[in-house]
Amino acid sequence: MLSFEDKWVWDSWYAKEGEIHHVFFLQADKALKDPELRHWNARMGHAVSSSLVDWKVLSDPIVPAGDAEPGAHDSQATWTGSVLKQHNHWYMFYTGISLQEHGRKQRICCARSTDLLNWEKVALSGVVEADSRWYEKLEDGVEQFEAWRDPWVHYDERAQTFYMYITARGKTGPVDGRGVIGLARSKNLLDWEVLPPVTGSGPYGEMEVPQIIPVDDQYLLVFCTMKHRVSSARLAGNPGNFLSGMRCYKGRSLTGMFRPGEDDRLLADEAGTYFAARLVEYASGDWRLMAFLNFDEDGEFVGAIGDPIKVDLLPSGEIVLQELLDLKT
Repeated sequence: MLSFEDKWVWDSWYAKEGEIHHVFFLQADKALKDPELRHWNARMGHAVSSSLVDWKVLSDPIVPAGDAEPGAHDSQATWTGSVLKQHNHWYMFYTGISLQEHGRKQRICCARSTDLLNWEKVALSGVVEADSRWYEKLEDGVEQFEAWRDPWVHYDERAQTFYMYITARGKTGPVDGRGVIGLARSKNLLDWEVLPPVTGSGPYGEMEVPQIIPVDDQYLLVFCTMKHRVSSARLAGNPGNFLSGMRCYKGRSLTGMFRPGEDDRLLADEAGTYFAARLVEYASGDWRLMAFLNFDEDGEFVGAIGDPIKVDLLPSGEIVLQELLDLKT
């Protein structure tokens, strides 16, 4: 487990170099007292492990730009992202919120490294914010914040194209069910074009921390949602989905529509114990689920990254947890 006496830890994303797993995570000082304030004071942490259990904490990889650059996309806080390697560089795409806008707009930022330790921020073209043709904007006056965060980047070798999957909100449908996964594409990781979403609106107000996993001839879209962001329409159709946690959609194409099965729950429970989980390939074909501990039985925020849960990815696209199977029922 990765936890601190003086800090809360929550969303995480991973990279592997040789036998060493790198975790990048969100953290905030417990001196804030109220866990809800952590979002506006978040900064990245970094740790390494060969086991995904015992972690060595390293220096923070990227810090908010701060008062020196109040207009910078990440001047107030740095939020969730993902990492991938291309040629001799690692690229980290992450969410930034700015002091100038009081954190009300979320945008995508980028940093680059040769060793996963030392990072420099780089400029992106496009994709830095939601496109009003398909996505709800702050100026639409529907929500207090513009959702455009949690970028997950996947490389399609056949098309030689990078696709970015983003927590967003669509333009149409009931207000409590506009949560979608947005899409952008690039040939070089720097110049991006925003595309229509890959999920339909309706079931959720938010679909957070997406991840794409290829399984045989299909793709899995794993994401999370809190039970208070399940739409009234979804609750009317299936009250049993009034749960917080992880969910999974399936799709045949990286740019087509991803859809839920009969039951899209993966790891969800009444307490919302596990959240923002990532599927991490521990060794070739050997997968683990890494989630942060969200709430305890008393409803108190925990804020720690739990130990790995072994999972099997079946050719059918089913994700079978080797522990905690009772949470699927």
